[in-house]
Amino acid sequence: MKLMCAIVIILAGTVLGYLSSSRLKEREKTLHMLHGFISELRDGMRYTNAPIERIVKNLLQNGDCDSAVTEAFVKEKSFIKGFDTLLNLLQNQQRITPKDRAMLQGFGGKTGKTDLEGQLIHCDFYQSRIQTQLKEAESMSQKYAKLYLSAGVLSGLGAAVLVL
Repeated sequence: MKLMCAIVIILAGTVLGYLSSSRLKEREKTLHMLHGFISELRDGMRYTNAPIERIVKNLLQNGDCDSAVTEAFVKEKSFIKGFDTLLNLLQNQQRITPKDRAMLQGFGGKTGKTDLEGQLIHCDFYQSRIQTQLKEAESMSQKYAKLYLSAGVLSGLGAAVLVL
């Protein structure tokens, strides 16, 4: 009986380590997705000169968007509310950090407020900021992903030893 309990504890530690590790990789993927989303918005602004809501609607119809983007913008008609809903979803799913959210809120709040050149500069600025966050996420993923997995296994082993 103690052996089974020890095995379960080791597996639980391993799973916790894996989940922590995968959260780092998910943040990296999410920032890539947001960078691409802003790039698509920028291209839509530049070449169609359509309202931002119409550009988002076209992106959603093309089916190139992440499920969180689709869910957020289907619920909301305004870009600002939709982008805020997107950030809430991503943070609740732990796909972005509070620091990422704070940085991205500035993008959603000011998009669609100036002329075309101002919007393009705005998109470029936030793409570069996301790129910085992305480099940080990649660095953290490389440094800590294996560490979290190993720590989970070792903590499970340690707890199992105490049980035995």
